[in-house]
Amino acid sequence: EELDNLFKDLIDQGQGTKAAFLALAHSDPKQALSALRTNSTSAHRELTLALAGFVKGAPDDTWEETIRDTAACLTDPFACAILAFVRMGSWHDVLRETSLPLKFRIGVALMYLADDELTTYITTTTDECTNHGDIEGLILTGLSEKAVPLLQNYILKYHDLQTAILLISHTSPRYFSSPLVDTWRSEYRARLNTYRLFIPRVRFDVQATKLSVASNGKPSLTPPARQVSVRCNNCDQALDRNPAHISASAPPLASSARDNKDKDPFALDAKWGTACPKCGKHLPRCVICMLWLGMPDPYTKGGAQANARSLEKMGELETGKGEKGKYLMKDFI
Repeated sequence: EELDNLFKDLIDQGQGTKAAFLALAHSDPKQALSALRTNSTSAHRELTLALAGFVKGAPDDTWEETIRDTAACLTDPFACAILAFVRMGSWHDVLRETSLPLKFRIGVALMYLADDELTTYITTTTDECTNHGDIEGLILTGLSEKAVPLLQNYILKYHDLQTAILLISHTSPRYFSSPLVDTWRSEYRARLNTYRLFIPRVRFDVQATKLSVASNGKPSLTPPARQVSVRCNNCDQALDRNPAHISASAPPLASSARDNKDKDPFALDAKWGTACPKCGKHLPRCVICMLWLGMPDPYTKGGAQANARSLEKMGELETGKGEKGKYLMKDFI
């Protein structure tokens, strides 16, 4: 039933030759003929006649030559695979049809080859994919250490460093380390910086670090050091809310503000966003409107009210209301 639904979906999508090949691989030539009859193109009619002739009679030399000439005019890989099979009725001919996607060839090999033949075929195919840089070979190598030489040949052949590093980053250095992969990663980051694609480079760094997290919860890649931070002019501490981030070299005022914060947890809540959470010192004022820089956090106690008052003052300045607003407007005029 599952196969019938698959065949129906492929036929509805206009992939009659693919449905016919899968039906033939599952030893159902009637279903294959039915799938080919759904399309009225000349190529499908030729395939239908070839498959019907194969089902009814034993192939001979004339038949083999006719099928070979017909296959030379087709470009559909599934149609070529069907003709490769009906030519002599051997699945070995299908496995030699390199236009057929590798995953389908592997499926045929798993179904119809003996164990010794299967081992030889997989080994030979893996070596061929590695030597030719065929990225389809990842089906056989996986994203393991065996994939590294394959991807290296792929890069040399297609000059596509991005695909290779994005693929292998899922497993290296989390499961294995390779100097070659490290070189790719450094080169890829350098290229992004050269093209001034700083945002994509940062995203790559973040995702690569996340993918490198091992079972112990520690990333195998060292996260890059923070390059930008906003600091207070008074205590020179980062403007974040974590009191544990107060440096030992902070001025005494920072320690005093921390003690006051411990006594009254909401002492600085209304000013957070406009004042340093470490020392309590206000951020600088705007040289034009003289309001404190920043904006109170509306999710803290008193923050919403402080925000409303700030917006009200800004409205007065924009409309010229109030003494300060009139003064500033007169100054601008």
